[in-house]
Amino acid sequence: MRELTEATLALLGMARKTNIEWAEAWIRRRQIYRCQSDRGQVTSRSQLDASLRIRLSDGREGLATSNLSNLQGASSLVAEAVANSMVPEKSVGSAPRLDIRTMGMGTLDRRQAHLDDDARMEVVKSNHQAMSDVGKEVVPVRVSYLEELSEISFASTHGLEAEDRSTRFALSAEGHVRENLGQRVQMGVQCRTFADACTRPLGAEVGRKIRAMTVLGARPPERVPVVFSQTAAAHLLPQLIPAFENSRIESGNSFLSNRMGQAQGSSLVHVIDDASVPGGLQTRVVDSRGIPPVPVPLWVEGVPTGRYLGVQAAVEQGLRPSGHVGFDNGLWPGNLVVRPGSRSRNMLFPELGPLVICEELLDCKVNLATGSLKLKLRCFTGGYEMEPAYIGDLTMKTDVDSLLSSVIHMASDQERIDFVDTPSWILDGPWFE
Repeated sequence: MRELTEATLALLGMARKTNIEWAEAWIRRRQIYRCQSDRGQVTSRSQLDASLRIRLSDGREGLATSNLSNLQGASSLVAEAVANSMVPEKSVGSAPRLDIRTMGMGTLDRRQAHLDDDARMEVVKSNHQAMSDVGKEVVPVRVSYLEELSEISFASTHGLEAEDRSTRFALSAEGHVRENLGQRVQMGVQCRTFADACTRPLGAEVGRKIRAMTVLGARPPERVPVVFSQTAAAHLLPQLIPAFENSRIESGNSFLSNRMGQAQGSSLVHVIDDASVPGGLQTRVVDSRGIPPVPVPLWVEGVPTGRYLGVQAAVEQGLRPSGHVGFDNGLWPGNLVVRPGSRSRNMLFPELGPLVICEELLDCKVNLATGSLKLKLRCFTGGYEMEPAYIGDLTMKTDVDSLLSSVIHMASDQERIDFVDTPSWILDGPWFE
């Protein structure tokens, strides 16, 4: 890690020789391991990324990013940033220096340094076998494993230095119904520790979902309440949050433009972006501008409230940047946390009657300017003391306002899916084509 920090400071030192007002530099090194069940070996590779942002004394600002073959290659970024520089319409400005939290992040699995290829392959093989063992109607396709150790070093001419080391483990499994290649199920889990990845019975879960699709049912003849599982809700929310970018809101390109502070959904919809959740997949020390992220209240009891503020917008408004600028200069969300309800599905279902349960979000088309939604969902009939039956992959056309306003219950079954902590959502309103 010290080698990375020294390279970042050396890059900053080279930038100082080009008559700059300020500069910010970061270097990220990732060591990646991969294996999957249809290949018998573990492959690994190292990847280096670097970025340099400068402001010259004549007012020009430049940004250079690059994939590097080695740390010495970072020196080329200085000339590239100067060549890319121009006088901006509005100066982005240098990021302010703020206190950085470094303890209690829970993002580094110290066991990672001691893992071997046998342990990695065992995770893949055991999940592949577990999927196959569910039943003869299940055909496993593959199980894939990814492991990443990420090291980041950031420094600026304001004297700010930050380091971060984190791990990420991803496991995915895919299979299909034996009699129908088109009826495929793919699931995945991402987490910070090897233990969380290897103890998740993902292969068996996929196998059970495939077997459930062999029990066919009929679509309800009339509208009934709709349940979004944790997985469906967790895959939908990240598609909506770019609407909270300040630049999008102010330019009128967000469905939240002129709507901030006004009720948009049910009071049960309470969502916060928090990049400091211990062990969260998006938990981090700083963003790409060296800003430690702060929690952003997105929907507060149905009312859109917070927004993602970059350095320029924050300086103009006399506010603190939110700390959500990614390495590609785009939005880098934190962990999304949805407030759960107080009652479980078992307590709620008896009073709701027949239901359509959406287990997976297969496709999502969102118009961030208007809020229109076109969702393709894997649907089952179900309810209290009813056996689930597969009724097809159905399309729902609606909009964000209608969807959020139709939430009548949040269950208590909070679950972490990637970087979203959410319960099941129960809706009464939107329906399928």
